[in-house]
Amino acid sequence: MKKTIQSIALVASILTTGLVQAQPIGERIMEEVELVRSSSPCDPDLAIIRMHYPVRYISHYPQEASDELRIRIKHIQVAQIDEDSQDQRESTSPEDHDLLDEVVYEGDFSGGPYLTLEYREAVLSKVIQGSDYRTIKVLIYPSSRIKQAKCQ
Repeated sequence: MKKTIQSIALVASILTTGLVQAQPIGERIMEEVELVRSSSPCDPDLAIIRMHYPVRYISHYPQEASDELRIRIKHIQVAQIDEDSQDQRESTSPEDHDLLDEVVYEGDFSGGPYLTLEYREAVLSKVIQGSDYRTIKVLIYPSSRIKQAKCQ
């Protein structure tokens, strides 16, 4: 009886330890891209890029209106089992947006990793680091919409 209880306790402690150390395997770098449309033609749309791992915004270019935006990021922490995924390339296309065509994570790009936003027309973009370090926020100012509304 005593040996049975000891065996059960040993098995339970081994199983519990395994669950505590479990980590997700093969996570993608980007989780999703959420788009928030502005209510006014003079206000920007907002793209929220959610990452599976904490990242830090370093810089972006170009600073002027363009149909492409490159955001240089730095990984803060990635699970050891997923370290190889940092050097991969993946993309996602947001649903039903008239300006943003695709968001590409480029871990294999020299000087990177980078997030590249590809637009359907030239837009002015501003980048904001999310306070949770798992989001990069991009304000999208569409040139054509701003000109039509005569925004100042």
